[in-house]
Amino acid sequence: MARHNGQMLTIRRDLVDAMIAHARADHPDEACGVIAGAAGSDVPARFIPMANAARSTTFYEFDSGDLLRLYREMDANDEEPVVVYAGLSLAHGHQLRSRAQRPLRAGLDPLGAGHGGPQLPHHRRRGDRGAGADRRVRTLVPMAIEVQIPTILRTYTGGDKIVSADGATLADLVADLDAKFPGLRDRVVDDAGLRRFVNVYLNDEDVRFLDGLATTLSDGDSVTILPAVAGG
Repeated sequence: MARHNGQMLTIRRDLVDAMIAHARADHPDEACGVIAGAAGSDVPARFIPMANAARSTTFYEFDSGDLLRLYREMDANDEEPVVVYAGLSLAHGHQLRSRAQRPLRAGLDPLGAGHGGPQLPHHRRRGDRGAGADRRVRTLVPMAIEVQIPTILRTYTGGDKIVSADGATLADLVADLDAKFPGLRDRVVDDAGLRRFVNVYLNDEDVRFLDGLATTLSDGDSVTILPAVAGG
């Protein structure tokens, strides 16, 4: 059992066994993953092991690309992450930690100001985007862009999962989001730029591999905001 919002959450024996098996298989690295459940149910049902992009014995992180694919898969199945787990296989047994929470909605609060918990995941470049790479020419004019909002931030959007905002660049888009949904900007950016524990994707690519807040937007683009999942 694990505790969620002051209540006990029951995790089935087969799911516990699967987490332990994953920890043993990934030894000596720290294993990590998610147990998903039907949206709003708070019932852990589907075991989803994740690769530890950190390859560390004391720290785990979901690769930003893997996280986006996980989010879309669960969204298509009308699921939410109910449990995030991480653990090690030790010489005389196992040590497993699970958080009875939805990491994209509550608990980790990676979008909170002054958060001093999990470190920034290591984002891996999936293609060379150097000076010689082909890039789309984008017209810098305001336009409506679809923005997918994670559950943890939907209190700002009145529960809306998808909203529309205008902006020729990502910075403009965030400013427009804040004008429509006050307080949202401070959960996504700080004085240094994008917050350390937030991933923002333009279509399928992490904007950290593009131009960050200066990334230009085009008609038909989609922006997805997701909190990073990492810890140790």
